[in-house]
Amino acid sequence: MKVRTRFAPSPLHLGEIKTALFAWLFAKQHKGVFMLRIEDTDKSRENAEGIENITESLKWLGLDWDEGPDGDKDRGEFGPYIQSKRLDIYLEQDKMLMEQRKAYADPYTKEELDSFRQQAQMQNKPFLFRNHRPKDFVEWKEGMPIRLKTPLKRYEWQDIARGKLSAGEEALDDYVLIKADGYPTYNFAHIVDDHLMQITHVIRGEEFISSMPKFLATYDVLGWQTPEFVTMPPVLNQEGGKKLSKRHGAQPVLEYRQQGYLKEAIINFMASLGWNDGTDQEIYTLDELISKFRLERLQKTGAHFNPEKLNWMNGEYIRGLDEDSLMEHAKDFWPKEA
Repeated sequence: MKVRTRFAPSPLHLGEIKTALFAWLFAKQHKGVFMLRIEDTDKSRENAEGIENITESLKWLGLDWDEGPDGDKDRGEFGPYIQSKRLDIYLEQDKMLMEQRKAYADPYTKEELDSFRQQAQMQNKPFLFRNHRPKDFVEWKEGMPIRLKTPLKRYEWQDIARGKLSAGEEALDDYVLIKADGYPTYNFAHIVDDHLMQITHVIRGEEFISSMPKFLATYDVLGWQTPEFVTMPPVLNQEGGKKLSKRHGAQPVLEYRQQGYLKEAIINFMASLGWNDGTDQEIYTLDELISKFRLERLQKTGAHFNPEKLNWMNGEYIRGLDEDSLMEHAKDFWPKEA
């Protein structure tokens, strides 16, 4: 089967662009497909400018997508590639699960759920919705959340970068598939999309490891084969204590362009964060990265963001420019005429 990877981001900073880069490199190496998907089902975070930021960032870096949104149209046969345009697809899967008694309409009010939580707290127990499954399946009506009837068992899975992992039923509960507003949760929507879009390798950050039992239970209930899973090491901030994020030292990708960094330096620097080819080589051409990249050589521990190293790499690439290329790059930074 042809390798198919995907990138489904929020507005980009350098820590997130590494996910896109590694998925892109792996797809190119195997002459596969790199897909861009816009996951916008959380309406509280909806941001049209964010989509433009994502597409412009990827285009500047040269990480063009084979399938995905392309202006007002789609590029590829598995669209729409924007989740808010796929609501009927998610609801169709949920209705099928409810017919099979594998999912159910959540009949409880907020006040009733708060009461359940208080009872659990008084008993010094974790609140688990599965302990309050309605005895009888109620008819689903628009505006009611839909929950998965989660099978309770131990799940084991193989991660290409982390090896064999597992978790028991203590990590599982009946989670929401479709919210009251009619939009799916990320946990459900990305699984439906990955299956229907024939994604073969899911490459993402370690923050999703704790949710893997929930994901596997969903594949289990739907009767779908899982893709290959690859967990990347996080990018840590300069101090090394926290994951690089907007709150902890990250800046948008396009700000590096405005500051004069070459895209080749950004690509090379991001590839060095959490991966190496086992040699002392530090400067790579893009063709070398495509040729040498291996998922099995991803590190398990976090890599520190080192701005001094990025500046050094950028200097190496700038010194390698011919005169015409250097002048073309520099003209954007000349003083404006009065």
